[in-house]
Amino acid sequence: MYERDLSALDRFRKAMREGSEQEQLIAAQHLLGSGNHKEALIAFEILAKTYDHQKGYCYFKQGDCYLRMEEEEKAIDCYEGALKNAYNTEDVDDAIWQACESAYYKFREIDIVRRYIDLFPEGNSIRYAKSIIDNLR
Repeated sequence: MYERDLSALDRFRKAMREGSEQEQLIAAQHLLGSGNHKEALIAFEILAKTYDHQKGYCYFKQGDCYLRMEEEEKAIDCYEGALKNAYNTEDVDDAIWQACESAYYKFREIDIVRRYIDLFPEGNSIRYAKSIIDNLR
């Protein structure tokens, strides 16, 4: 389906016009992978509205876009949206911790670590999150 001379954005546009759902999702992922984070964010927003059953995946990928743009709080919001739309809990746990940890070390804002603990009291990174809080005491 894809010609070599098309840009990632052109490929996404073509997939939206002519491609299957799977081709559209792959084209949006290619936008993200090729560093077109803002365009990928928009693409996943469009796909979430187009395919209701893909909302969890699309929210998760929007979180990835925001994380790559270093907008950790927006990333966490999107990851929470993925969780609410039945996306894989393990993946969301890891992604939220990655965003929380990055935001904590960037801003030294302890509330971001507490947010992870509130969301995942039995999460994969709970020990590390609690150790950050304990070290502040």
